[in-house]
Amino acid sequence: MIVNARKAGFGLSSVVHVSLARHEQENVDRFIREVLRHPEILECFATSGEADFHLRVVVEDIDAYNTFLDDFIFKLPGVSQVRSNIVLKEIKADTALPFRL
Repeated sequence: MIVNARKAGFGLSSVVHVSLARHEQENVDRFIREVLRHPEILECFATSGEADFHLRVVVEDIDAYNTFLDDFIFKLPGVSQVRSNIVLKEIKADTALPFRL
């Protein structure tokens, strides 16, 4: 079953781009451990390009998002840059793989 996040009380969704200052294994491992502990982070991808990690985050509202940033992301050692893209409208969110029959 797929639950509508907004109807479930999670009114704000964001894609967060996180860059680490240094790619020391200890910083990467700690970042991953901490991400895994936070249920508001629904997805986390290690990526190439401008950011090292892309997170999909859902929270109740902008105040909860600000708390998430202040109390978690901004306090992680090794984080050098955080960019947020607030989701205005969800256009497509499939979970099925595109198998060809």
